[in-house]
Amino acid sequence: MTDDEGDVDDMALIVSGLRSAFKKIAKDDPTKLAPIAREFRAAVEAVRGPIETPKEMSLADQLEAARAARAARAAGQGAPS
Repeated sequence: MTDDEGDVDDMALIVSGLRSAFKKIAKDDPTKLAPIAREFRAAVEAVRGPIETPKEMSLADQLEAARAARAARAAGQGAPS
C-alpha cells in the first residue's frame, strides 16, 4: 500500500466516524450539529472532491438571457415583440 492509498483509507475512516457521530448527535442533541456538519462536509469533500453548487445568475446575466431569448423569438416569428 502506498502513502496515497493510506491517506484515502484514513479519510474514509474519518468520514465513517464523522457519519456515525453526526447520526448520534442528530438524535441526542441536534443543537450541536453545526460544528460536526462542517467537519463532515470537509472530510467528504477531501475524499470525493468538492461538490459544486450551481452558480446563480446575476441580474445582468438574467437580463441578457431574456433579451437574447426575446430576440430569438422575434427573429423566428418575423415580428419584433
